[in-house]
Amino acid sequence: MMKRKYFSLMELALVLSVLMLGMVMTVSAVSRWKPSPAILTCAANLKKLGQATFMYADDHAGFLPGTGVMENNWKMKLFPYLKIGTAPKWDPAAYSVFHCPADKNTPPPYMQDVPVYRAKNSYCANFFIIDYDLEDKNGDSLSGGRNLKDLWGPDTIILFAEDHTAQNTVGLGPSVKWNRKGAFEYPARSSGRCHDLKRSNYLMLDGAVEFKEFEDTNTPEDLWLIRFGKNWDILN
Repeated sequence: MMKRKYFSLMELALVLSVLMLGMVMTVSAVSRWKPSPAILTCAANLKKLGQATFMYADDHAGFLPGTGVMENNWKMKLFPYLKIGTAPKWDPAAYSVFHCPADKNTPPPYMQDVPVYRAKNSYCANFFIIDYDLEDKNGDSLSGGRNLKDLWGPDTIILFAEDHTAQNTVGLGPSVKWNRKGAFEYPARSSGRCHDLKRSNYLMLDGAVEFKEFEDTNTPEDLWLIRFGKNWDILN
């Protein structure tokens, strides 16, 4: 008959010691983690973009800026509220609020050579609330965003997200004339992991910046969707 082998107290104590040591090291590493300067600068940029967006909305009866398919893009609409001009050349310093220091992508040469391009952009707007077809009193189509008064739960809706792609730039003028086909349309869901810990900064509709993994924006609830009253409205 085979004898059953049991762990000795010494072996159990050793295993428990190793587990405890691992837990202590993990907790210590997490507690020592501090956001990098790039993360903090990026969060500050998003805060400024959020403040400018809300100022724009105050001046436009609560409506958010649109992507500007048929008119000026959302970045141009925020220029006056950010107190920046429209330098007539590629000038990253003039538009630094649109650039995260961790974004090392370089736009292709044709973007820097065409006059409408100005600088590297690291952020995208949430398409579900920024891009929305409106009509004026004459029934003519306008490109704008949704009205803040129509939304609820702003602390659970994303306004801007990081989008570190080479094609994402600050540009001037009607985007329908200077966007190349397939180039830097502002995505509804940026899946980039732009900083350490595989996370990115997200500006919420209430003005708060949250540091999340992309998966966290989809579960347990989708932070990209718009909510009207008790209904969900999904734009395709």
